[in-house]
Amino acid sequence: MVVRVKLKGLKITRNKAGRYYVYVRGTKRCLVSNFDGDRNALIERLGEIDVMTVYNATRKQELNRAYAEGTLGALVAWFKADCPTYAKLSDATRKDYDKAFEWLESGFDCPLDLITTPELYDLRDRCTKEKWPRFADKMISALSSMFTQAVKRRKIPTNPCFGMDKAHKADPNSNREWFGPEWDFVRNNAPMEVLIPCMIARYAGWRGKPSSG
Repeated sequence: MVVRVKLKGLKITRNKAGRYYVYVRGTKRCLVSNFDGDRNALIERLGEIDVMTVYNATRKQELNRAYAEGTLGALVAWFKADCPTYAKLSDATRKDYDKAFEWLESGFDCPLDLITTPELYDLRDRCTKEKWPRFADKMISALSSMFTQAVKRRKIPTNPCFGMDKAHKADPNSNREWFGPEWDFVRNNAPMEVLIPCMIARYAGWRGKPSSG
């Protein structure tokens, strides 16, 4: 199984024989040694479970050195390195979570007991301005998933993300059925290359029900 995630803080070297060595920057921890293959093959190798296990353990040690127990940074380190829920995430979800945690990294020193729902709304609103609403919602989702697992393991008493509403508001009309006058306009004005797909979509039930006439 290959897990595709962006690994930060790596030092990649190549010897005279063309073999790759990959270290965690600033440490003597070697993730890959004497690797014979091209760059694409090396990237695939870095995504394999045994390499990811060593990388995550090293990352956890780095975070624990930087962030004291009971802080957001220490909890993120635990979630990414030791929590089975994180390991079972899909590639796409894990990528979203990692981007969210990267954005949050400036606040990793924050003690967990100071993270309340009102504080998270302030954080989400700032994230919306700095990034965009959907990203802010994914950031809260990442925190909520982590907090839920932390509650189960008695690391925190409650999940402060519980019940928070979304920053992104979906357009209720984005997927509604088209009204009769709208279909009439398309039928009378759309060029054939547009009209044919629209009619197929309509009679397939994708954009409303076909009329009886």
